Amino acid sequence: MEFIVEMWMYAQPAMRDLLAKATGTLRKYAETTTRTMTAHYRQFARFQFQYCNFTLY
Repeated sequence: MEFIVEMWMYAQPAMRDLLAKATGTLRKYAETTTRTMTAHYRQFARFQFQYCNFTLY
């Protein structure tokens, strides 16, 4: 039992580091995805406004 606790105490900093790295990667991925999605949506909205404007009037 003490061996498991010792191993856990030894592995905790590495686990924390791994977790931080994983969350940082996920956050970076989410930021880039949202940025590209908003850019695409803006482009799409501009396209819709340009080519569907004449149907409104």
